Amino acid sequence: MKKKLIPSLIASVILLSVGSQSAFAIKGAGDTRDTAIPLYLHSTRTWTLDSFNDEDWFKWRNDTGSTKYVSASLQSPVGLNYDIWGYLVTPGGEYTLNTGENGPGGLEGLGTSLNPGDTIYIRIKPDLFDYSTTQQYEFKFDAN
Repeated sequence: MKKKLIPSLIASVILLSVGSQSAFAIKGAGDTRDTAIPLYLHSTRTWTLDSFNDEDWFKWRNDTGSTKYVSASLQSPVGLNYDIWGYLVTPGGEYTLNTGENGPGGLEGLGTSLNPGDTIYIRIKPDLFDYSTTQQYEFKFDAN
């Protein structure tokens, strides 16, 4: 009986470790607008902010050939207050999109239309000195 259990246990450990993605922030990845992490439709990210001045940047370019409505939401960790900002870049200029202040643990979101060729950059950062290296925020992005 024990001989059959060991291969199953080894297989389980391998399956759990292969293909899993760390839910914590990757230092240096997406920390500036120039290194923004590309987004895909129907994306959800759960990451941490590792200092009071850490920022996570994401971007999506509308290469679909038609106008798309994008939405982004940020669920701050319980007791912490994070902010989400959008920067819409079009041939006519750049526009800043911000959300209302919903306080610690609050849900914030933004939405806008993107014409073909437009790009949106999204920045997530702590409000003042609120951050946690262990509590994760949840960021969702979609375009329809």
